[in-house]
Amino acid sequence: MSIEEIIACNLKEVRLMRGLTQEAVAGRANLQSNYYAYVERSQKMLSIPSLDKVAKVLKVKAFLLLKPDGFRDVR
Repeated sequence: MSIEEIIACNLKEVRLMRGLTQEAVAGRANLQSNYYAYVERSQKMLSIPSLDKVAKVLKVKAFLLLKPDGFRDVR
């Protein structure tokens, strides 16, 4: 699994766990919703500052989004 796929999977799972839409996450992180949708499909990659913003919106530590199953530690 590529890093893009790992991040995409983790973002989607945490977002759903938090009960948020892609539009809500994108808006709170000051990203375009269509760009964020591409990220969740592993078609685009977030910059580190944007990844940090999204992590804050999702209330997780950014480094956990880089691990294959890292976000599960925050449930």
